[in-house]
Amino acid sequence: MKLIKYLKELFGSKGSDDPIRLSGHHLQALSEYVLNGKVSRDPRYGSLFYENIDRTFKRILSNPRQKIKVVTGIDDLCEYCGLTKKDVKELYKHTYRYMYKSVEEKEEIQKEFCANVSPEHDEMYIRAAGLETNQIYDAKTVLKRLKNKSFGEVTKKVFYTKIVLKLVDDLVGEGRFTTGLKLIDKLINVKNSNDWKELEPYIYLCYLIEKKPELKEQLYDEIENLC
Repeated sequence: MKLIKYLKELFGSKGSDDPIRLSGHHLQALSEYVLNGKVSRDPRYGSLFYENIDRTFKRILSNPRQKIKVVTGIDDLCEYCGLTKKDVKELYKHTYRYMYKSVEEKEEIQKEFCANVSPEHDEMYIRAAGLETNQIYDAKTVLKRLKNKSFGEVTKKVFYTKIVLKLVDDLVGEGRFTTGLKLIDKLINVKNSNDWKELEPYIYLCYLIEKKPELKEQLYDEIENLC
């Protein structure tokens, strides 16, 4: 089905009057594309995904009147995402059954698990761009809003969140459930207070765990003390 849709769009069956659904995190990708003529690539997403991004972004840049609907969650670019349930299950192998039990039976589960698809994160990118969720804009307006916009702060928050969630998963895998729960509480408090510097010691300890795995238990103890 993805291939059929891809071919239809490739040969122009989707008219330029049809809005392109673009999520918050893909607004950031569009901004990167405008600056560099390309986006950062992750091979897990597959070649069709990046071919679709290239085709869609070229369409936006070449047609100022192209309609764009700003959304959260799944958008038209996600349709070709090659990230699978297995990829995410491996990433969060210890907490997977707890975190995702309620959505395991959904049809296109890989989209539910896409590490980048978070309505909360999308909202942050949308606000940073000066746009509103579920509103339709023309391409000229979107590109104007994206011009000279910096998404560095939002990207840092998303990055920190992913690192902390992976750390929670590793702690659960080591049987340190209490520390994992405390760290989740810490993440919630940081999001509420918007004081993301509080997470920097944990980010640094994660870096040390990766570089010096022989010190893992000692560093886990340090994380427990921080919590």
